[in-house]
Amino acid sequence: DGALDLSPAKWLWYPGDRVLPNTFVLFRRILQLNAKPKKATGWIIGESRYQLEVNGRRVQWGPAPNDPRWPEVDHMDLTESLTSGENVIGATVLYFGQGDATCPMSRAGFIFKLEIEHADGRLETVVSDNSWRCHLSQAWKPGQHRMFFMQALQEEFDGRLHPHGWNEKGFAENDDWLEPSYPPCAANL
Repeated sequence: DGALDLSPAKWLWYPGDRVLPNTFVLFRRILQLNAKPKKATGWIIGESRYQLEVNGRRVQWGPAPNDPRWPEVDHMDLTESLTSGENVIGATVLYFGQGDATCPMSRAGFIFKLEIEHADGRLETVVSDNSWRCHLSQAWKPGQHRMFFMQALQEEFDGRLHPHGWNEKGFAENDDWLEPSYPPCAANL
């Protein structure tokens, strides 16, 4: 059927029954590597928007504008971003919500699948699962509505509430970092 199957990756989101419009969630995963990988490529999508970072450096963002009935999964290449030792993969995901020029069928979520080829030929798969942690960002206040005449998010960021360094090595997670929930979405897109 032409669908891309990202199994065993799972859709992730912040735990809870209700998602307010314009909610930002931070996702992070620590990845230990014995050596720099020969190749590290995969697929990612965040509903409605995402920014992917590795070791504190922005790698890419997306997804590109597309027909919301058929989500576009973005290809990623982290070969040059990953290093020997500890690596931190971070994704900031923004969910716009429903209505007012957004897709009425959308559901908040994030899915990630990375295939790593090591120098010795060994293959390793890193996916979105319970090894990730998530944080509901209060730096961008959830539930802020779009201005009616622009139909766009009016971003207000309070740096005092942001967990600076969350996407870098050595960051100490506190009780605000939780195991993500699994929205009931299929991993084949």
